Amino acid sequence: MAEFGASIYVNNSDYDVVNSFLPTYLMDIVDYNGGTSGNRSYDIPPDKTLTYELISRNGFAAANQPNVSINGSTITWSNLNAAYVQLVVYAG
Repeated sequence: MAEFGASIYVNNSDYDVVNSFLPTYLMDIVDYNGGTSGNRSYDIPPDKTLTYELISRNGFAAANQPNVSINGSTITWSNLNAAYVQLVVYAG
């Protein structure tokens, strides 16, 4: 962010808080309406790792959590259900 003029330093040190945050890229949002199982592959940016978050309908974890696995640049899921309506895939 310093290239945009933003810098914040901790306790008069040279640790730049703003630039310590690594960029994160939203890769995909998989909706429950698209099916309960599947897989997708992505071209992820160099030096980034694919990861995910499950978004639940009611805001808290349900007992029947979907199965999700990542192998390199491919994410596979099963049991995506009405309690978990979205699978958010990102690289960071």
